[in-house]
Amino acid sequence: MNLILIVTDTLRPDFLGCYGNPWVKTPRIDAFARQSVQFNCVHGEGLPTIQARRVFMTGREILPFEDAAPRKGVSPGMPGWRALGDEDVTLADFLSACGYYCGMATDLWHLFKPTMNFHRGFHIWEFIRGQEGDPWRTSPRTRFDLRKHIPAHLYNDQAYERNFQQYLRNTDWFRGEEDYFCARTMRTAARWLENCRDRAPFFLYVDTFDPHEPFDPPKQYARMYGDNYPCERPIYGYGVNEKDVRDEDVPWIRGLYAGEVSLVDTWIGHLIETVDRLGLAQDTVVAVTTDHGTEFREHGRMMKSPGQLYRNVTRIPLILRAPGAEPYAGKQVEALISAVDIAPSLLRLIGQTPPPPMSGLDLWQTATGQRPEIRTHLISGYGRCGAVRDHEWLFQTVAQPHAKHAPAPAVAQPALFDLKNDPGETRNVIEEHPDVAQRMRALARRVWPEAL
Repeated sequence: MNLILIVTDTLRPDFLGCYGNPWVKTPRIDAFARQSVQFNCVHGEGLPTIQARRVFMTGREILPFEDAAPRKGVSPGMPGWRALGDEDVTLADFLSACGYYCGMATDLWHLFKPTMNFHRGFHIWEFIRGQEGDPWRTSPRTRFDLRKHIPAHLYNDQAYERNFQQYLRNTDWFRGEEDYFCARTMRTAARWLENCRDRAPFFLYVDTFDPHEPFDPPKQYARMYGDNYPCERPIYGYGVNEKDVRDEDVPWIRGLYAGEVSLVDTWIGHLIETVDRLGLAQDTVVAVTTDHGTEFREHGRMMKSPGQLYRNVTRIPLILRAPGAEPYAGKQVEALISAVDIAPSLLRLIGQTPPPPMSGLDLWQTATGQRPEIRTHLISGYGRCGAVRDHEWLFQTVAQPHAKHAPAPAVAQPALFDLKNDPGETRNVIEEHPDVAQRMRALARRVWPEAL
């Protein structure tokens, strides 16, 4: 049995039609979900980007993050952001030893930064360069006028210039949709399948940085969600004056993100159509997921941050199609699932026994009905902040207030949210339910002994 794992970055489930979104166009992922099992309560464990990939590849908890200082050259220097360790056994490590032909297609430059080793275990890998600030292409230093790409009140002559001059160097040659990173990654993966389908069993890992910032979809995708953009080619991402984002800015920023989501939908669809066209569906498990989500001012901030471990950030989609599982096609599962559970569950679906370092549980049992739940609660961590949730409550450290434009407190504070009566996680009720807070804090302290 073959395995294909497709990972995106910053893909909020509630921006997909199959997860209930009525206005973002994702017809290909929606069609794939109708053939698959859709898991609705999956949350990341270690965040953000690299931490999440360590979890996806190893199927083991990485919380609490190591307190040791990052190794020289590691960027960014945050807890848990490091290369794979000798103690880690990844999907590629294990499956290559089992006789699988393992390939990777990705545009995620963090995997290939100096000191990183996430290509370990793969027989072949293809790295599509140029995402975000990847120092790939050269040009005269002051070639681009970045004031053309962001409203004046959001322009930062240091951070925006630093972050986006390189990005524009990397993308200035784009002429059409097929030149964009996600499209090139999925086309590379499709060609890999065409060339390697006779080398079964195989494991193909596909990882695209989209729809992560910078939000810069092809024009035709941006126009699907509005025509009131502030400039001809607006680009929003790290480096803007985020504190100066106005209420009237949020719709066009969200529109750019929705355009990115639809772009990802198109090209994931291309890859899945290739799987089906090549006749691989009958002996290939295919999974689609992401590392984390992001915020659009639902809790006072734009984009993700450690002190905002709300569902908009920690919740991730997981859509899984397996041969022989046709009776479960279109099923939606509400059980609590951790990202830690994905890797070992995929191994079981292809007939392999997960190696001992993998500690994740078998999420497929919730799809078949063998078990209604495999976990009583989920734990997520990002930087020095953490969160514990079950179906009824969210307990987390909040390092950013809910009020728009308000300054962040110097010290993170504990907060409790009643998910039954407040699904948007907007009202801290910790003073009203001290017993619940105490119980959730006790769960947190199993991972963080000094948890608030």
